[in-house]
Amino acid sequence: MLRPGRGRLRAGASGRITLTVADQAAAGSALVTFHSASGNPYCRASWQGASPSPAAEETLRTGEGTE
Repeated sequence: MLRPGRGRLRAGASGRITLTVADQAAAGSALVTFHSASGNPYCRASWQGASPSPAAEETLRTGEGTE
């Protein structure tokens, strides 16, 4: 899930975005786009689904650590 912010970067400045996968077991992809006077660069991201770790499975099974 990506939650875009608002704002501007000065010319030559850098920024960072974080892409968080909501369901680690599901494969997926995303296209992140930027808009600027010098063009509209983009970045493609994709990930393979992965089984949860044994510790995560135990947490899901017992409900510990959840509200």
